[in-house]
Amino acid sequence: EDSMISTFRLVQFVFLVGCALTFLSLQKVELQELDFASARSLRLKHEQFKMALAESRPLSNEKEKTGIIDKYSVDGGNLEKDDSIEAAPESVAHDQESLLLNVSFYVYEDLLWMDRANVGDFSLEDWMRVRKVKHTDDYWFAKAALRHPMRTLNPEEAQLFVVPTMINEISDQLVWIRRGLCIGRTCDVKLLEHADEYLAQSKWFQRNQGRDHVVVGSHYIAHKIMQPFLNLAKCNVIGFEDQRWNDPTRLTLPSTYVGRGCPLKPKTHDFALVASMKDRQTHQRRANICAWLQDEKSYTVTTCGEGDQCPALSNAKFGWHVPGDTLGSQRLMDTILSGTVPIFTRTGQYDILPPWIDWDLISFYVDSDTPTAFFWNLGQVTGDETAYRYKLSQIHRNRNMFDWTTLAPFDTYMYVIARHVVPWYQTKANATRYNVLRLDRTENIKDPDEFVSCGNHEVPHCGLCAPGGREFLCSGQCRWCEFGAFEADISFRPADRCVPKGAICRPPDNLLVQPDDIVYDTEGWESSPIVLQEYKLIFFTTAKVACTTWKQLFRRMMGYENWFVEGTEDYLPWNPQTNGLKYLNNYDRAAATEMMTSPEWTRAIFLRDPKERLLSAFLDKVKKEPEVVLNTCCYWERDCISSGTTFHEFTRLAFQCQNEHWTPQRKRMEEKYWPYINFVGYMDSIAKDSRELLEKIGAWKEYGATGWGEDRTKAIFHSQAGSAGRMHATSARDRLKQYYTPDTELEVEEFYREDYMNPYTKLIPNRIFEKVKY
Repeated sequence: EDSMISTFRLVQFVFLVGCALTFLSLQKVELQELDFASARSLRLKHEQFKMALAESRPLSNEKEKTGIIDKYSVDGGNLEKDDSIEAAPESVAHDQESLLLNVSFYVYEDLLWMDRANVGDFSLEDWMRVRKVKHTDDYWFAKAALRHPMRTLNPEEAQLFVVPTMINEISDQLVWIRRGLCIGRTCDVKLLEHADEYLAQSKWFQRNQGRDHVVVGSHYIAHKIMQPFLNLAKCNVIGFEDQRWNDPTRLTLPSTYVGRGCPLKPKTHDFALVASMKDRQTHQRRANICAWLQDEKSYTVTTCGEGDQCPALSNAKFGWHVPGDTLGSQRLMDTILSGTVPIFTRTGQYDILPPWIDWDLISFYVDSDTPTAFFWNLGQVTGDETAYRYKLSQIHRNRNMFDWTTLAPFDTYMYVIARHVVPWYQTKANATRYNVLRLDRTENIKDPDEFVSCGNHEVPHCGLCAPGGREFLCSGQCRWCEFGAFEADISFRPADRCVPKGAICRPPDNLLVQPDDIVYDTEGWESSPIVLQEYKLIFFTTAKVACTTWKQLFRRMMGYENWFVEGTEDYLPWNPQTNGLKYLNNYDRAAATEMMTSPEWTRAIFLRDPKERLLSAFLDKVKKEPEVVLNTCCYWERDCISSGTTFHEFTRLAFQCQNEHWTPQRKRMEEKYWPYINFVGYMDSIAKDSRELLEKIGAWKEYGATGWGEDRTKAIFHSQAGSAGRMHATSARDRLKQYYTPDTELEVEEFYREDYMNPYTKLIPNRIFEKVKY
């Protein structure tokens, strides 16, 4: 009997195993027959289940002791206990009761590129681990969307829609990195074209014309790259500071940058200022603060200027938030995430941050305009230990609000947008433990009663009427003030030129140099002229007019031992941020005006026949380095040039798309400056003219007469093109007839008419073909 029972059980076990294997094989066949979207949905549900399971596990005792939990941070798990402060409260990043958003949203899976895209040899996921983090909020926003509990896989149920395109990453690829964000052979702007066309075909997008859609495009160059994409522009945008590139009737919310904190440490110093220190006017405030702190011995400083962020930030009680190229900075987020209290230094820095965060709760402000105001304010800050400890405790309590790798930033932005898209009774906020949030401020970001009319559209304030200085967009309840307005009205900012109609415009001052002038520009490499104060020389370099050799010469005159290098990783000698040269925009406008008008100064420029210069640009920037043309003229069609592009085809493109390498030389500066140019040299006679200039300022014998050429024994410009550090010289003059035709010569001369007609330069065209008459 026992034997029969054993046999029966064995047969029963074999039968059950067979059934299980049959079931699994059927499931496998069924999964193989599913379409791609369904398989992706099944995988997504499985990932959500694993995520939910992981989040349900109890906290480790070690993390409970620190009181700070950072499960999804890049540096997660490396936080060290800081015995100098009270234990921070328990993290609420994944506490359902702390999330505000309570309406469902849908993520466009067909536009979800994270698991399919590559950057060069990296997958996008791997690339995000090695690149700088400050403009990666598009990536982390999409990641958070995938794990938020209000996400629905059914668009019928959604009240909001997330468009997970990687606009920031594509912007970085186009401007700096140039590896290309690709899915197969579709890269960069072509991906944006695909996304824009996809939205045009989406019934969910067409239902409200994108009014309930959200996209992140917070790179500083996004407002230029996104101009052609009309459907993406109909979305609500999380953008860069106070820039707007989307439809004025949609929301543009300022991003905060993505930060990366240091491990928490005991506070051993008073201050840290970790930032780039560029030799330009916009960075002068940073240099001032470092100099003032260095002179004041009663304060201790970990780092002031360039240097390693960690542990400098986490060892300091206070971290300086000082403007650079713009009012904002990634360092504010780095400081907060490092458990350090930030100090703001310009009131305008608050204006470009999300208004629903109570920044006063977690920061101090110090007036940094003058040393007297600076030290008086600083004494008030450092003397109030109670205020410091309170703000520090609030930073720890609200830390995840500033950590893009948690759900909190995504949840808050989506809630703010929901308040203006979804009926108010459906968006009542859950209770939140983030007391830095001012929920009352989320309700008035787009209050129709507080909107102003620009004439054809409405915006929260006049300063948003005319993005990019488009004066014609500033009308209705607003007016255009070329030099800004008097600050009697708090409804506009000092930098605004489109202001409320009742504001009083500022008259132009009597200074020659104005903030928006080309010669005072801080972005272009060939915009502001070079200043050699010792020689009282202002030199206007011009692209494709021996500008490389001129910069090498000026670096030699300033004593740099590596003056002759070219094409280094930091773009010596061209890059104003690294070449160590002084530029006119490094001086205040009064000093710049004095230098530009004083008879004691030499103001020089060298010019080149436009026909020769245009051909040089073609040989260099199309045949050798096409990235310049691709990034200038091919934002939207990456195949607008190729190795087979002819010179005639390039001229058609150059006439339509301007770049400093072929823009008419008369546009090198505003017309008002040309009368002050008192030395004009020419490429045709550059050896003779350069000697004349250097003799005039007393620099010929020491710097011009020798030291040039491959053997460093020749005079400047007395060697063949290609020697003396000339890596990309093109010898264009010797090849004019090879590329020009009589018709092309006439067309180019007509295009550069203003160069030939400039009365201050006397530029005479070199004839290529005898029958051409100009």
